[in-house]
Amino acid sequence: MVQDTEKLPDPVAKLQLDTFLPFELAVIANRISQMIGNLITLSFQLQVPDWRILVTLDRYGPLPPNEVADKTAMDKARVSRAQRRLCDLKLIAIADDPEDGRRKVLSLETLGHEVCRQIIPQALDKETQLLECLSAAEEVALRAILAKLHAHTEGVVFEDT
Repeated sequence: MVQDTEKLPDPVAKLQLDTFLPFELAVIANRISQMIGNLITLSFQLQVPDWRILVTLDRYGPLPPNEVADKTAMDKARVSRAQRRLCDLKLIAIADDPEDGRRKVLSLETLGHEVCRQIIPQALDKETQLLECLSAAEEVALRAILAKLHAHTEGVVFEDT
């Protein structure tokens, strides 16, 4: 019996990390986070979790820490550490929730509003710089795709099939 010398396919597919979507998105997200992180660290001596909380409170107003965690996609421990730091810096206040005395609510202090007024235009400028490689149509498509992926992955636990 003559053996077929043709190579059999590898039973385990080789993963090409550089074209694996989760890896590509993580690399891009890390680069963008570093770009924004450098801006806020050098200009405002804040960390990325700090500025996420500040701009979230600026947009939505006073919120309980668990809602801040949800809106910023940060875990509660990270929010807790950042809220203490922001409170020490007099950027936010922590008060009892008037609707539920068992909960706390975070809100921007005057200095926090001032920092947001300075940092938001600079962050938006960085976003513009980032997107300048795309046409207007590509940016619209990118935002639609990201919204679709965000909605698809929100709260989803992917199970083995």
